[in-house]
Amino acid sequence: MLISIIIPIFNNSQVLHRTLTSVLNQGLSQNNYEIILVNDGSTDNSLEICKECANKNPSIKVISQPNQGVASARNYGIKAAQGDFIYFMDADDYLMPYSLKYIYDHNYIKDIDILIFSSISIPNFDDNHYPCDSIDGDIDYEIYGEDFIRQGLINCFVWNQIIRSSFIREHHLSFEPISISEDVLFNIEAYNLNPKIRRITSKLYRYISYTHCEQLTKRRTPKDTRKQVKAYLTVFDKLTIIIRKKESLNKALQYFAHKQFIPFTSRLLSSNMSRKELKEIRKKLSKSALFQRPSSKDNIQYRFAYYIVHDNISFPLLRFIYKKIFIPYILPHINRN
Repeated sequence: MLISIIIPIFNNSQVLHRTLTSVLNQGLSQNNYEIILVNDGSTDNSLEICKECANKNPSIKVISQPNQGVASARNYGIKAAQGDFIYFMDADDYLMPYSLKYIYDHNYIKDIDILIFSSISIPNFDDNHYPCDSIDGDIDYEIYGEDFIRQGLINCFVWNQIIRSSFIREHHLSFEPISISEDVLFNIEAYNLNPKIRRITSKLYRYISYTHCEQLTKRRTPKDTRKQVKAYLTVFDKLTIIIRKKESLNKALQYFAHKQFIPFTSRLLSSNMSRKELKEIRKKLSKSALFQRPSSKDNIQYRFAYYIVHDNISFPLLRFIYKKIFIPYILPHINRN
């Protein structure tokens, strides 16, 4: 059984050796895995590091494309993958040693479409100190995708799940070329196809939050936030389409959309969108079945965000406060893992 590990890479030279070392330290024989490194137009020496590692290990394949973003890079990796299963990993994180062997030895990917495992978030990782946590765990549950959505269990990432490649190809699944939330959109569209899902409690993945490293921390510019606002709107559109076809998922997807509305509002406040654009966004949201006027039963954060977005009079003042006070003085001190 072959697993294809797809890693999009864009200017990750500072941490790439650690990530690749962790993937190669999984205890698998070479006929059990392949590592596909997708260089997404890096301008540092990431590509050289990839080629150096590939020359030393025949299981590593390096492919390159002009910079088009993580979604495009993953799609490129899917096309190149030869494995029975596909695993998407980020280039600045790492897997605990022998995690994949642990999954193989316990037959956790037998007779399922998607395996989900747990992760731990680590802020400002120190290369000189690797946690020695146990990777032991148990099967948490087995469930089909639609029930997974109904129970509010939607997974927002792809780096903590392994997917059967035939399931991806049979349903022509791919990542939407958006600047944010491409993971969650991919997952929702996958779960909506009712795959068999197994979740284990093993904490196999380490997500690193580089809050004090300027080169690795993602900074939002007005251009970025504009793209991110549009990305959230794309997600909302996709959710609306699913609800129209499957009313049984309405309540769960509406609840999920309400949670996504909070970070959407944050991006809207920090964007440089014009009054005309804001008017069009409000008009579009008012027509959506996802975002009706909130009642006292709705989450208070959603209610607050809803009225911020729709209050045409106070919105300019709130945006000014958000940009001039919240972003420079408060946001840097908030853990945004």
